[in-house]
Amino acid sequence: MSDNKVRYIAEYSKKNCRQVCLKLNKVHDAEILERLEQVASKQGYIKALILADIQKGEKDGYWQKNP
Repeated sequence: MSDNKVRYIAEYSKKNCRQVCLKLNKVHDAEILERLEQVASKQGYIKALILADIQKGEKDGYWQKNP
Protein backbone atom coordinates (compact mmCIF):
# COMPACT_ATOMS: atom_id res chain seq x y z
CA MET A 1 0.00 0.00 0.00
CA SER A 2 1.29 3.46 -0.79
CA ASP A 3 2.14 5.92 1.96
CA ASN A 4 -0.62 8.26 0.76
CA LYS A 5 -3.26 5.53 1.01
CA VAL A 6 -2.10 4.50 4.49
CA ARG A 7 -2.17 8.14 5.62
CA TYR A 8 -5.65 8.65 4.11
CA ILE A 9 -7.03 5.56 5.87
CA ALA A 10 -5.50 6.65 9.20
CA GLU A 11 -6.93 10.17 8.89
CA TYR A 12 -10.34 8.87 7.86
CA SER A 13 -10.43 6.40 10.76
CA LYS A 14 -9.38 9.05 13.28
CA LYS A 15 -12.10 11.43 12.09
CA ASN A 16 -14.96 8.99 11.46
CA CYS A 17 -14.48 5.84 13.53
CA ARG A 18 -14.36 4.78 17.13
CA GLN A 19 -13.08 1.41 18.28
CA VAL A 20 -14.67 -0.37 21.21
CA CYS A 21 -12.90 -3.40 22.69
CA LEU A 22 -14.43 -6.14 24.75
CA LYS A 23 -12.58 -8.44 27.16
CA LEU A 24 -14.39 -11.70 27.84
CA ASN A 25 -13.51 -14.39 30.37
CA LYS A 26 -13.12 -17.86 28.85
CA VAL A 27 -14.88 -19.49 31.82
CA HIS A 28 -17.56 -17.00 32.87
CA ASP A 29 -18.38 -15.81 29.34
CA ALA A 30 -18.08 -19.19 27.62
CA GLU A 31 -21.62 -19.07 26.19
CA ILE A 32 -21.01 -15.65 24.68
CA LEU A 33 -17.69 -16.71 23.18
CA GLU A 34 -19.26 -19.89 21.80
CA ARG A 35 -22.02 -17.91 20.09
CA LEU A 36 -19.56 -15.40 18.64
CA GLU A 37 -17.57 -18.26 17.11
CA GLN A 38 -20.74 -19.45 15.33
CA VAL A 39 -21.60 -16.20 13.54
CA ALA A 40 -20.09 -15.09 10.24
CA SER A 41 -19.67 -11.46 11.32
CA LYS A 42 -19.08 -10.71 15.00
CA GLN A 43 -19.36 -6.96 14.41
CA GLY A 44 -22.57 -7.33 12.41
CA TYR A 45 -24.10 -9.64 15.00
CA ILE A 46 -23.30 -7.34 17.93
CA LYS A 47 -24.53 -4.26 16.05
CA ALA A 48 -27.80 -6.02 15.14
CA LEU A 49 -28.40 -6.98 18.79
CA ILE A 50 -27.76 -3.42 19.98
CA LEU A 51 -30.00 -1.91 17.30
CA ALA A 52 -32.80 -4.35 18.18
CA ASP A 53 -32.43 -3.40 21.85
CA ILE A 54 -32.58 0.31 20.97
CA GLN A 55 -35.75 -0.20 18.93
CA LYS A 56 -37.34 -2.24 21.71
CA GLY A 57 -36.41 0.40 24.28
CA GLU A 58 -37.88 3.21 22.22
CA LYS A 59 -41.07 1.23 21.71
CA ASP A 60 -41.36 0.37 25.42
CA GLY A 61 -40.38 3.87 26.49
CA TYR A 62 -37.62 2.88 28.90
CA TRP A 63 -34.75 4.76 27.26
CA GLN A 64 -34.09 8.06 28.94
CA LYS A 65 -31.29 10.43 28.11
CA ASN A 66 -28.98 11.49 30.90
CA PRO A 67 -29.61 15.09 32.01
